[in-house]
Amino acid sequence: MSAFLLQIELQNILNNAIEAFTANEKHLQQLFVEGKMYSYSISENHTNIWCVINAEDETEVMHLASKFPLQQYFTDVICCKLHSHTNLPISFPVISLN
Repeated sequence: MSAFLLQIELQNILNNAIEAFTANEKHLQQLFVEGKMYSYSISENHTNIWCVINAEDETEVMHLASKFPLQQYFTDVICCKLHSHTNLPISFPVISLN
């Protein structure tokens, strides 16, 4: 498996797609649970999405992107295979025996 950066441009849909954003968030949560999505970011003006996806190849990435509920609003999609991707490690609270 490899990491791919997906850059997506959206048409201006802020007023038209509140339900699509809600459906998209639910879909993304499922991708996180399945280990297919590493990170997801959307610009403040809702015109750009960046996500890092775990997949075998670019074809699988584009297939996953085609299933996004916001897909009908995509104006451009760029997929780049990453050499590496590092996240901030999740830390658990220190357990005190006192």
